[in-house]
Amino acid sequence: MTDNIIFELSNLRIFLVPLLLTAAATAIIEMVFWYIAGFRSIKFELLVFIINIVSNLSLNIAFLYIQKTDLNIVLAEILVVLSEFVCIKMFFGKYSAKRLIKLTFFANLTSYLLGVIYFSILK
Repeated sequence: MTDNIIFELSNLRIFLVPLLLTAAATAIIEMVFWYIAGFRSIKFELLVFIINIVSNLSLNIAFLYIQKTDLNIVLAEILVVLSEFVCIKMFFGKYSAKRLIKLTFFANLTSYLLGVIYFSILK
């Protein structure tokens, strides 16, 4: 019985570590994007970090249960952009919604494309 538990924990580690590293990398990329865009407060950067960890983990876990087709990826990314925008707007309502939605889109596009480039190099 303990052998099964050790095996299951080993599998969890093999699954969990890359998942957490990917989420952290995405969050850092988007934090840098927002910083360059002029959003430099610690509270804003912390919010971006938390939002990205949650959305990235949620998205990757969802793809364990749904087929990872091009359409599903696009729909999921749209959902991520909208949910991140709503969270940012809720906490930082003083900024223009039009500007925030554009920047949220481009932050996500940047992290997505850098991820595609990185993982295509690994193959």
